[in-house]
Amino acid sequence: DEVLAALNVQPGDVAVDCTLGWGGHAVELLRRVGPGGMLLGLDLDADNLPRAEERLRAVGHPFYLHHSNFAGLQQVLAMQGIDQVDTLVADLGMSSMQVDDPERGFSYRRDGALDMRMDRSRGRSAAELIATMTHEGLAEALRDLGDEPQAERIADAIAAARERAPITTTGMLASVIQEATAQNDWRLHPS
Repeated sequence: DEVLAALNVQPGDVAVDCTLGWGGHAVELLRRVGPGGMLLGLDLDADNLPRAEERLRAVGHPFYLHHSNFAGLQQVLAMQGIDQVDTLVADLGMSSMQVDDPERGFSYRRDGALDMRMDRSRGRSAAELIATMTHEGLAEALRDLGDEPQAERIADAIAAARERAPITTTGMLASVIQEATAQNDWRLHPS
Protein backbone atom coordinates (compact mmCIF):
# COMPACT_ATOMS: atom_id res chain seq x y z
CA ASP A 1 0.00 0.00 0.00
CA GLU A 2 2.85 2.39 0.87
CA VAL A 3 4.59 1.70 -2.46
CA LEU A 4 1.42 2.26 -4.44
CA ALA A 5 0.58 5.43 -2.54
CA ALA A 6 4.06 6.83 -3.21
CA LEU A 7 3.83 5.98 -6.91
CA ASN A 8 0.48 7.72 -7.35
CA VAL A 9 -0.47 5.53 -10.31
CA GLN A 10 -3.25 7.02 -12.45
CA PRO A 11 -5.69 5.50 -14.94
CA GLY A 12 -4.14 5.47 -18.40
CA ASP A 13 -0.54 5.36 -17.10
CA VAL A 14 2.15 3.12 -18.50
CA ALA A 15 3.58 1.15 -15.59
CA VAL A 16 6.61 -1.13 -15.51
CA ASP A 17 7.38 -3.81 -12.96
CA CYS A 18 11.05 -4.65 -13.53
CA THR A 19 11.09 -7.54 -11.05
CA LEU A 20 7.72 -9.19 -11.67
CA GLY A 21 7.95 -12.30 -9.51
CA TRP A 22 4.46 -13.72 -9.16
CA GLY A 23 2.89 -10.33 -9.89
CA GLY A 24 2.00 -8.98 -6.46
CA HIS A 25 2.89 -5.36 -7.25
CA ALA A 26 1.95 -5.79 -10.90
CA VAL A 27 -1.63 -6.84 -10.18
CA GLU A 28 -2.19 -3.70 -8.13
CA LEU A 29 -0.45 -1.52 -10.73
CA LEU A 30 -2.61 -3.02 -13.48
CA ARG A 31 -5.81 -2.40 -11.53
CA ARG A 32 -4.84 1.25 -11.15
CA VAL A 33 -3.78 1.92 -14.76
CA GLY A 34 -7.06 0.39 -15.90
CA PRO A 35 -8.11 -0.57 -19.42
CA GLY A 36 -6.70 2.66 -20.88
CA GLY A 37 -3.23 2.08 -19.47
CA MET A 38 -0.65 -0.60 -19.86
CA LEU A 39 1.61 -2.70 -17.69
CA LEU A 40 4.95 -4.16 -18.72
CA GLY A 41 6.42 -6.88 -16.53
CA LEU A 42 10.00 -8.16 -16.66
CA ASP A 43 11.54 -11.06 -14.80
CA LEU A 44 14.85 -12.80 -15.20
CA ASP A 45 13.33 -16.00 -13.80
CA ALA A 46 11.19 -17.50 -16.56
CA ASP A 47 9.53 -19.80 -14.01
CA ASN A 48 7.72 -16.77 -12.55
CA LEU A 49 6.04 -15.67 -15.77
CA PRO A 50 3.20 -18.26 -16.04
CA ARG A 51 1.95 -17.67 -12.49
CA ALA A 52 2.18 -13.88 -12.88
CA GLU A 53 0.39 -14.07 -16.24
CA GLU A 54 -2.47 -16.05 -14.70
CA ARG A 55 -2.89 -13.50 -11.92
CA LEU A 56 -2.73 -10.54 -14.32
CA ARG A 57 -5.23 -12.05 -16.80
CA ALA A 58 -7.79 -12.11 -14.00
CA VAL A 59 -7.57 -8.29 -13.83
CA GLY A 60 -8.54 -7.99 -17.49
CA HIS A 61 -6.47 -4.98 -18.57
CA PRO A 62 -3.63 -4.86 -21.14
CA PHE A 63 -0.21 -6.12 -20.07
CA TYR A 64 2.91 -7.56 -21.63
CA LEU A 65 5.41 -9.85 -19.96
CA HIS A 66 9.04 -10.31 -20.92
CA HIS A 67 11.66 -12.81 -19.84
CA SER A 68 14.36 -10.23 -19.24
CA ASN A 69 16.62 -8.75 -16.63
CA PHE A 70 15.66 -5.19 -15.65
CA ALA A 71 18.93 -4.12 -17.28
CA GLY A 72 17.23 -4.91 -20.62
CA LEU A 73 14.39 -2.46 -19.99
CA GLN A 74 15.35 -0.10 -22.82
CA GLN A 75 15.20 -2.93 -25.35
CA VAL A 76 11.84 -4.11 -23.98
CA LEU A 77 10.41 -0.60 -24.19
CA ALA A 78 11.69 -0.22 -27.77
CA MET A 79 10.18 -3.58 -28.69
CA GLN A 80 6.81 -2.41 -27.34
CA GLY A 81 7.11 1.00 -29.05
CA ILE A 82 7.11 2.85 -25.74
CA ASP A 83 9.31 5.90 -25.26
CA GLN A 84 8.09 7.01 -21.82
CA VAL A 85 6.74 5.37 -18.69
CA ASP A 86 4.81 6.92 -15.83
CA THR A 87 5.61 4.42 -13.09
CA LEU A 88 8.47 2.01 -12.55
CA VAL A 89 8.87 -0.53 -9.74
CA ALA A 90 12.00 -2.60 -9.07
CA ASP A 91 11.79 -4.75 -5.94
CA LEU A 92 15.45 -5.78 -5.89
CA GLY A 93 16.97 -8.67 -3.99
CA MET A 94 16.46 -12.38 -3.60
CA SER A 95 12.97 -13.75 -3.57
CA SER A 96 11.73 -16.42 -1.19
CA MET A 97 10.23 -18.14 -4.23
CA GLN A 98 13.72 -19.11 -5.36
CA VAL A 99 15.23 -19.60 -1.90
CA ASP A 100 12.40 -21.84 -0.65
CA ASP A 101 12.43 -24.11 -3.71
CA PRO A 102 15.07 -26.84 -3.21
CA GLU A 103 15.18 -27.49 -6.97
CA ARG A 104 16.63 -24.01 -7.47
CA GLY A 105 19.64 -24.80 -5.30
CA PHE A 106 19.89 -21.44 -3.53
CA SER A 107 19.44 -22.60 0.05
CA TYR A 108 21.05 -25.16 2.30
CA ARG A 109 17.90 -25.46 4.38
CA ARG A 110 16.45 -28.08 2.03
CA ASP A 111 18.87 -30.26 0.11
CA GLY A 112 18.58 -29.86 -3.64
CA ALA A 113 20.58 -29.70 -6.84
CA LEU A 114 23.34 -27.12 -6.58
CA ASP A 115 22.12 -24.66 -9.23
CA MET A 116 21.83 -21.06 -7.90
CA ARG A 117 20.90 -19.43 -11.22
CA MET A 118 18.11 -16.87 -11.43
CA ASP A 119 17.74 -17.69 -15.13
CA ARG A 120 18.19 -21.43 -15.53
CA SER A 121 18.30 -21.12 -19.32
CA ARG A 122 21.64 -19.28 -19.20
CA GLY A 123 25.07 -19.79 -17.75
CA ARG A 124 26.48 -22.62 -15.71
CA SER A 125 25.08 -23.99 -12.48
CA ALA A 126 26.94 -23.57 -9.20
CA ALA A 127 27.79 -27.30 -9.34
CA GLU A 128 29.40 -26.80 -12.75
CA LEU A 129 31.33 -23.75 -11.55
CA ILE A 130 32.58 -25.52 -8.43
CA ALA A 131 33.69 -28.46 -10.54
CA THR A 132 35.65 -26.36 -13.03
CA MET A 133 36.95 -23.25 -11.25
CA THR A 134 40.56 -23.18 -10.16
CA HIS A 135 41.34 -23.09 -6.46
CA GLU A 136 42.38 -19.46 -6.90
CA GLY A 137 39.15 -18.66 -8.74
CA LEU A 138 37.05 -20.22 -5.97
CA ALA A 139 38.93 -18.30 -3.27
CA GLU A 140 38.62 -15.06 -5.22
CA ALA A 141 34.88 -15.53 -5.79
CA LEU A 142 34.25 -16.35 -2.13
CA ARG A 143 36.36 -13.40 -0.96
CA ASP A 144 35.39 -10.75 -3.50
CA LEU A 145 31.80 -11.67 -4.28
CA GLY A 146 30.80 -13.22 -0.97
CA ASP A 147 32.85 -11.16 1.49
CA GLU A 148 33.93 -14.46 3.03
CA PRO A 149 36.77 -13.99 5.53
CA GLN A 150 37.72 -17.68 5.32
CA ALA A 151 37.71 -17.83 1.54
CA GLU A 152 41.07 -19.66 1.28
CA ARG A 153 40.13 -22.29 3.84
CA ILE A 154 36.76 -22.94 2.18
CA ALA A 155 38.33 -23.04 -1.30
CA ASP A 156 40.86 -25.59 0.03
CA ALA A 157 38.02 -27.73 1.39
CA ILE A 158 36.00 -27.52 -1.82
CA ALA A 159 39.04 -28.44 -3.93
CA ALA A 160 39.79 -31.45 -1.70
CA ALA A 161 36.15 -32.60 -1.60
CA ARG A 162 35.67 -32.40 -5.36
CA GLU A 163 38.74 -34.64 -5.81
CA ARG A 164 36.83 -37.35 -3.93
CA ALA A 165 33.44 -36.81 -5.58
CA PRO A 166 31.55 -34.09 -7.48
CA ILE A 167 29.73 -31.58 -5.26
CA THR A 168 26.25 -31.63 -6.76
CA THR A 169 23.83 -30.69 -3.98
CA THR A 170 23.37 -27.83 -1.57
CA GLY A 171 23.68 -30.26 1.33
CA MET A 172 27.04 -31.50 0.09
CA LEU A 173 28.37 -27.96 -0.25
CA ALA A 174 27.02 -26.99 3.18
CA SER A 175 28.75 -29.98 4.71
CA VAL A 176 32.09 -29.09 3.08
CA ILE A 177 31.81 -25.48 4.30
CA GLN A 178 30.76 -26.52 7.77
CA GLU A 179 33.71 -28.93 8.09
CA ALA A 180 36.11 -26.26 6.80
CA THR A 181 34.96 -23.72 9.37
CA ALA A 182 34.13 -26.04 12.30
CA GLN A 183 37.00 -24.88 14.53
CA ASN A 184 35.29 -21.50 14.88
CA ASP A 185 32.69 -21.73 17.63
CA TRP A 186 30.95 -18.60 16.36
CA ARG A 187 30.46 -20.02 12.87
CA LEU A 188 26.90 -21.16 12.29
CA HIS A 189 25.76 -23.73 9.79
CA PRO A 190 25.91 -22.07 6.33
CA SER A 191 22.12 -22.09 6.03
